[in-house]
Formats: sequence, C-alpha cells, structure tokens
Amino acid sequence: MRKLTYIVFLSFLVLTACGGDDLEKLQAEKKSIQDEIKKLEAQLLEVNAAIALLDTTTVEENAELVTVLEIKESDFNNYIEAQGKTYTEDNIMVTTDMGGLVRAVYVDEGQFVNKGTSLFQLDNSIVANQLAELETSIALAYDVFDKRKRLWDQNIGSEIEYLQAKNTYESLLNKKATIQTQLGKSTIKAPISGYVDVINLKLGEMAAPGMPACQLVNNKNMEVRVDLPETYIGKAKKGDKILVEIPALGIEKTATIKSVSQLVNQFNRAFQVIATIDENIADIKPNMLTKVKFTNETVSKALVIPTGILQEGGKNEYFIYTAKMDSTTKVLKAHKQVVSVGESADGQIVVTEGLTTGDLVIDKGFRNVLEGQIIEVKK
Repeated sequence: MRKLTYIVFLSFLVLTACGGDDLEKLQAEKKSIQDEIKKLEAQLLEVNAAIALLDTTTVEENAELVTVLEIKESDFNNYIEAQGKTYTEDNIMVTTDMGGLVRAVYVDEGQFVNKGTSLFQLDNSIVANQLAELETSIALAYDVFDKRKRLWDQNIGSEIEYLQAKNTYESLLNKKATIQTQLGKSTIKAPISGYVDVINLKLGEMAAPGMPACQLVNNKNMEVRVDLPETYIGKAKKGDKILVEIPALGIEKTATIKSVSQLVNQFNRAFQVIATIDENIADIKPNMLTKVKFTNETVSKALVIPTGILQEGGKNEYFIYTAKMDSTTKVLKAHKQVVSVGESADGQIVVTEGLTTGDLVIDKGFRNVLEGQIIEVKK
C-alpha cells in the first residue's frame, strides 16, 4: 500500500514539473503506473489466497450454514391416488324372525358377545302351550300306532288302519319339530361374534317379524372399498399391495387387494376394488374415509431429491445447488447445477440428468446461497 502511495505521489510531481509539456511522456508515465498497479493487485490476490488457506476463522465467519443430502440410487414409486371407505363384512343388523312381546334383554350396548349368545327373549307362552298340547296328542298317536303295528305284524286287522295310524303319528312328530323351531326363534341369538353397537328393542316392547333388534360389529377383518376410474383398468390386480392412509387416525397401512370388480358402473364410470388391511387395528371403524395409493409406475435405481428444493431458472429450466470442494481454497462452496427431472410423487422427484451418485445436494438453506458462496455443512 505504501509503495502504491509513493507511485501516485511521484506521478503527481512529474505532472507538476512538466506542466503542459510533452504529452507522450505523460502517457508513458501513466502506462508505467498502471502496470505497477496490476502487479500489486496480483500480489494482493496471492496473499488473500494464502490467508484463506491458513486462516479458517475467516471462512467460518463468512460461510452460510446449510444441510446437504447425499444422492443415492433407490426405487421410486409413482402412485395413483383415490378416495375410499373402510368396510367390514361383520357389520350386521340382527332382526326378529317372529313377533312377540320382549320379555328380556340380555346385553348392553358396547358389550362383546360370542356367536350363539342369547341377546333377547320374546314371549313364547303361546308356542309353549301348543307344544305341550301336541306332546299329549303325540303320546296318544304313538299308542294307537304301536297297537296297530303289533296287530298287523300278526296279520290281524287291515293294512289301511295300520298306515293311517303310522301317518298320524309321523305327522304329529313333524308338527312338533316345526313348533320347536318356532319356540327356538323366540330367543334371538348372536349370529356372529362382535360388539353390540346399537340396541333397537326395549323391554316390554312388541316386536314384529323382520324388525331390527340390534347391530353387531366386529372390526377384526377390516377392508377398504374404493372406486377407480375406468382409465385405470389393469392397474389394480388381485394380490397387489396398496397403501391405505386414514387421515382421522394419522396412520398409513398396507393392504392386499382381495377382489377387482368385473363391472364398470354406468353412472360414475368406475370399477370397485376391495382390499383387506394387513394389520388388525382396533381404532379403525367402518365407513372411515381413506386415501388409497396404487402403484402406477416403478423407476429402478432412480436419483431422487425433494421437490421443494427444485428451483426454476428460465424457460423449462430447473436447477439446484450442490456442495463442492474448491480445489484452490479447499473450502466448500455452493454450485448451481442445472438438472432435468421426471416423475414425482409424495414430495419427491426423479432427476434424470445433472446429478450422479454421491453428489451432495443443499437442502436446508438452499434459498440463502448463490453460485460460488462459501458454505458450512451442519452435521
């Protein structure tokens, strides 16, 4: 710096001494001064480079703090998304087969019952009385039939009398079986194992045939039913794995496609897909809204980056920033890298050109860096 000041001062003296004489001498002096300045600037650059190599504190103070992602090959799945609902076959409304006064209610709402458990008892006094009367008639018919049979075995009496007695006895036995069935229907039993969700019959009410008694639900084998547009025919096959997201519970589970409808609905132009959720989760209830993802395309050995760090440069041009070691200063610097992209899904996008395995892509802090800026990677 002192040398540069001396040169400027010397030039001023020369200009003062010459006054307005000899323009060529002045121009020659000017060129000499400019050459000297260039030499000094070159020396200054060399000194700064040497300082940068030795003084790490200066680099750390000026560096932008960022995080990086190491690029690795992985399989990338592109999904078809659709909405569906949870469903279970074991969700039934238990009805009455016969009418009668409700004499007893054996269960409460929310109670778990096993298959065959008695739920309600209807008044069966009339049927019971009919059965008692029939038992007396059956006993008499049997005595008559037995006597006619013994006589017929001895060739005494007519065959028609024997056959009539036999028919009367067997007819009463069949009638007894019918009444016993009716008597059994007066006790309403659980057709499946599950939870009593809603009780419709109350003690003392009159039940009619076909009237709802209660609802039983078992969530053990949950399914998902979803309608896919006909344009996706062939994308869902029996046995395929799909992803089922249940927003209300904040969970995502896998499911196996159980069946694919062979019919396209003429109104919504969609076909139904039914899948069984692989894991049994008690919190999943029937008729919950779901987001279902079907694998549309798989890209093998793809280089994938988060969609959010991709920036748009010019027309149809995208770029990202990578972290690269400067060969001269041996410090990390941000490098603007133009890339070409392909499929995207779930906040990820495939880079088809511009990156290779092992590259370090700047993630957090990418908006605060410029080309050539010194960076520091946060561990």
